[in-house]
Amino acid sequence: MRNFFLIISFLFPLKLLSLEISAQYEISYGIFKKLGVAEATLQIDEDGNYKSTLIARATGLARILSNGLTEYYSSEGIVENDIFIPKKFIRHTQRAHRERKTIHYFDHQNKIIRTSTFDQKEVTKFDTSFRPSKEIERSHQESTLPYYAKNDILSLFLNLNHVIKEFQPDKRYTLHAIGASRSNGEIFIFYPNLEFEKKHFDSLETLNLIVTINRDIFSSEKGELLISINEHGFCSKAVLKNVLFFGDIVGRMISFNELHD
Repeated sequence: MRNFFLIISFLFPLKLLSLEISAQYEISYGIFKKLGVAEATLQIDEDGNYKSTLIARATGLARILSNGLTEYYSSEGIVENDIFIPKKFIRHTQRAHRERKTIHYFDHQNKIIRTSTFDQKEVTKFDTSFRPSKEIERSHQESTLPYYAKNDILSLFLNLNHVIKEFQPDKRYTLHAIGASRSNGEIFIFYPNLEFEKKHFDSLETLNLIVTINRDIFSSEKGELLISINEHGFCSKAVLKNVLFFGDIVGRMISFNELHD
C-alpha cells in the first residue's frame, strides 16, 4: 500500500472560486468496490494565507492489509497575484504500529528545500525471562533535498493554469514539484488529442490529461494517471491503469462543497 494515496493528490482542484472548498472522493479497485476514501480541503484567509489538505484512508479489506493506513498531506503558504506560493509541505503517514511525518520547508530566496523527518514505531522487546514489553522508538533526521522546486504536488495543481497558459494537443510538459520523483521532482503532463481521448477516456470532460508522477505505484512503475477535469475546473475522476491482477484503480468525486466569503 506504500505510496497508494499519492494517486489522490491529483484529485485536487485546478482553479479556485471561493475561500473555502472541500471535496470527497471514493477509491475503487477491480473487484474491491471501495478501497479507500479521501477528503480534500482548501482554505484562504483574509490575509492571503492558504492551507490545502488531503486526508486519505484505506477502508475494508485494504485497511486490514495496510494496518489501518491513513495519510495526511498539507501545503501551506501565501497567495500572491492568484499564485499559490508554498512555505511548507507535509506528509504524515499513520499505521497501526508506526507513524512517519516529513516536513519540507521552502527557502525560495536561496532555492533550497530543507526536510525534517520524524519516525516512531512500536516494538516488542523481551527481558531475561522472555517476558514481552512494548516500547516506542523515535528518530529524527534533518536533510536538504538534492533539487529545488517552486511547488509541491498540491500547489502545482492549484497553479497549473498559471504554469501552463494554454494546453496544446500531443504535447508533453515537464514540470517539477516536491512529492513527485524523489531524485529530481519531475512530473510529466500530457494533453492528448481528440482521437486518443475518445479511445481511452470514458467521457469527454472540459479537459483530459495524462499525468506521470515518476514514482512506483503498484505495478505502474512511473505512476501514470488518466485525469478528467470537469467544467468547474475540478478533477472529477482519475484512473491508474492496469494494476496487478484486478484492473484499474479509480478515484471518483462523490461530493463537493464551497463556501463564499
